[in-house]
Amino acid sequence: MEISGSVSSSAGADGTASYGLEALKVAGSPMSDRYYELMQVRYGMDSIFSANQRRHAEIIAAVGEAKGKGDTRKVEELMNSKAGKAMLADEHKFFSTLDSLYNKTFMDNKDSFWGPLMMISLTTYLSEDMRPVYEAFSQEAKDSYYGKLVHEELYPAGMIGEKVPDFTVKDESGKEYSLAQLSEGKKYILIDFWASWCAPCRREIPNLKNLYAKYSSKGFQIISISRDKNAEDWKKAIEDEQLTWPNFLDESDIAKLYKVRAIPTMYLVDADGRIVAENVRGEALAEKVAELFK
Repeated sequence: MEISGSVSSSAGADGTASYGLEALKVAGSPMSDRYYELMQVRYGMDSIFSANQRRHAEIIAAVGEAKGKGDTRKVEELMNSKAGKAMLADEHKFFSTLDSLYNKTFMDNKDSFWGPLMMISLTTYLSEDMRPVYEAFSQEAKDSYYGKLVHEELYPAGMIGEKVPDFTVKDESGKEYSLAQLSEGKKYILIDFWASWCAPCRREIPNLKNLYAKYSSKGFQIISISRDKNAEDWKKAIEDEQLTWPNFLDESDIAKLYKVRAIPTMYLVDADGRIVAENVRGEALAEKVAELFK
């Protein structure tokens, strides 16, 4: 088998190089050939999308500028112009064609793992309106590795009331702590998965600081677990944000244990280790914590 791609490098904060791999392609086996054969439908649609962007570049730029200024009247005027209507027509045709071709690919492969694999490979994310496609798959396809992944995305199981799995983390000195140790004597614990590069995570920090200052003395604990790959970036973020609660680097992939698909992800847990709220942030999180500590 042959693996090819475009390698890029950049210097980290500490001067060490980090590398990225783009346009990755695996070739040389019948299965990889089959995969790229099925993926041609996406490559073809990507080309059409790029052509449409070039064709309507002027009106796209004008609409973007009007939106940036908050000029809704100008946006409406541009969208109702001849150029705007032409852009919308091409856009409608594009997505209609894309849906038709993608669904045909799924149904042509509904009896094997290729069906759910193509759902994952061809779409950016899976939504509830794609459930009929999944239900049309054979049992063999549903029971496959990719079939199970698709099922988890389309039918996410709520975790309220479930007991969270224990884990062990290490601080900067290498000392180990278990979730049980970090939770000892606490009434409620917020397990927060974040990263220094995650803008929504950083925007949530002031809210977490307010909650910690208000409720930590009453038995509220925050345990932040960073998904950073570069330890120096993580340490700098802790220093910049002046985080005072326990914070650890996810070196043992705890996020996978907790089925974290994106960050920020937060689980609010009681003293028995059971989830009382999941993925609540901002005002909703503040209200929930206030309610629990009444």
